[in-house]
Amino acid sequence: MSVHRSRAVLLAVCMALACPGAGAEDPAPPQVLDRALAHYDFTATKLGQRLKYELTLDDGDEKIPFTIACVEEDADHVWIETDATTVESHPGTLMRFKIARKGGKILQAWWGKPGEDARAIDVAPMPEGKPGGDKLKAEGTGKVTTEVLRVKGGPFECEKVEVDVVYSSEVLSLRVRSTIWLSEEMPFVYDWRGKESAEGIEWEGKPSCKGGLVRLESEVTDEANGGERLSKRTEVLVDYGFDAVARLRIK
Repeated sequence: MSVHRSRAVLLAVCMALACPGAGAEDPAPPQVLDRALAHYDFTATKLGQRLKYELTLDDGDEKIPFTIACVEEDADHVWIETDATTVESHPGTLMRFKIARKGGKILQAWWGKPGEDARAIDVAPMPEGKPGGDKLKAEGTGKVTTEVLRVKGGPFECEKVEVDVVYSSEVLSLRVRSTIWLSEEMPFVYDWRGKESAEGIEWEGKPSCKGGLVRLESEVTDEANGGERLSKRTEVLVDYGFDAVARLRIK
């Protein structure tokens, strides 16, 4: 992960942690950052592709479903409907994003409930570090192996990527431990490009940069405060297909 992208990821983590549970009763629309789905590579995404996951937060037993689906495409763009970005803050609602295939930047966004008219939402640029500001340092390890996972429609042979990295500056120190399992049989490529060459991260093996997400386990701790756990999440694939249809109405 480049220093630029690491800073963006760390900032996004901090923003999410600053407002735990906010939004469930908030009438204000969700904030949309233009790099909100930058961890996907939409280059080869096709109309109708869809994935459904179950999300578990911290040590809870509740399994929260969310989906991602391609409902329109052309040569340069995809239109993605998902509640991945609203399932925690605005449950019961969906976003539709017009996204550039090259680079994954969100160009337009709409928000609403399935089957109802959606409203256009402004898209804001991802905040960047100020010149001369705190320099972010990444230090840790990454490991790539293979493992077979048995989920719906499986088993799937997966690329398993384990990362243990501390992102720090003069004012904070966050440790991110994550393991992801990727399968080339799944749509929506999970983008790992550049991570194998990141400064300060020693890799055993090399991510192939191919395949969609089958499972993710992630934990963030505050190393500046004795390793206090700030968040924990697990995402597990429970369904997939190639028959997605639009669920929002766009005027």
